[in-house]
Amino acid sequence: MLDQLLQVLTPRFVSEDVFIADNMHPRAPRVFGGQVLAQALRAAAATVPVERAVHSQHAYFLRPGDPAESIRLEVDRALDGGSLSSRRVVALQRGKPILVSSVSFQTTGAGAEYQRTAPGCRHLRASSASGRKRLKPAISMIPFHWSREKIWTYAWSPRSTGTIHAPCRRCSQPG
Repeated sequence: MLDQLLQVLTPRFVSEDVFIADNMHPRAPRVFGGQVLAQALRAAAATVPVERAVHSQHAYFLRPGDPAESIRLEVDRALDGGSLSSRRVVALQRGKPILVSSVSFQTTGAGAEYQRTAPGCRHLRASSASGRKRLKPAISMIPFHWSREKIWTYAWSPRSTGTIHAPCRRCSQPG
């Protein structure tokens, strides 16, 4: 199954900037959007130097795809600069676009660090368990359709800037 997935996510080269991709589940009611998105990304990546990593991807799903039909991916080389490449990919079936995606790639390198260190307080414990206890009333007010687990993960991830953390009850310093 993994081999099939890797094969489906690797579009076949047809000609310069044109690729053909198959579908994972040909008898499904429609093509899975994530599959088309990944195929568009792989097609775009095949047209840039390997030292350029994906920087961003934006996409619009325009129509449902037919899983019984192959997907034609046409890549437009919008820009090849000194450190940045930009590609526009159109995924087509029956001559009509089912997805339009814009992908940028850039060379990796050292850059400035912008993340602030979260302020601390001598009264607060370092464990996330005590932090979760402090945040529980606020987190319980999050609407049900939002993912509470994602909020917990964000609040306690190393990338968090500390803006979600509740203040210390003893000295009112930010946690």
